[in-house]
Amino acid sequence: MTLAADIRNDGITVGVGNPELEPLYSFRLSAVDRSVDEWTYTIRSLLKEGSVSPSALSLSILSSVVPHLTSPFIQVLKRLVPPTEPLVVGPGTKTGLRIRTDNPAEVGSDLVCNAVSAVERVGFPCIIVDFGVTLSCTAIDVQKNLIGVAIAPGLEAAVEDLRRRSALLPQVCLEEPRSAIGKNT
Repeated sequence: MTLAADIRNDGITVGVGNPELEPLYSFRLSAVDRSVDEWTYTIRSLLKEGSVSPSALSLSILSSVVPHLTSPFIQVLKRLVPPTEPLVVGPGTKTGLRIRTDNPAEVGSDLVCNAVSAVERVGFPCIIVDFGVTLSCTAIDVQKNLIGVAIAPGLEAAVEDLRRRSALLPQVCLEEPRSAIGKNT
């Protein structure tokens, strides 16, 4: 089985997948700084809670857009899945996609992983929309090229900015609406 860690600005998702990389178990952690020992203990405990035996893990993958957490998490994954080195998604990682942007090294590993997953699940061409700290739209063309990304402030940032800039609008909470089209402001 594969242990994967996805480190983003708003938190960390850790998941376990079978050899076909179908998700079997996952959990989220806050991105607060911890020691390698604390991360390892926490993840090992949560894996046990999900009935995942560490001895069943044979591969680990890391995607991180939080540089100061990347190195500690490499150590965590080495401890959890010995003796293998984690596959760290980044510039030069072979994914089957060709990145055709002005500077391919600047395309975040989160966007690359989203694109690989989308191509595997729905095919190509496609557009991937990710609602996180940022709102990103990644385009894959008919030749399986990642041809561009648009990034905007995420929903939480937009709501916070709306609160600051709009004197007459009521404070709103970010929650799923009953309908996609509102009937008031």
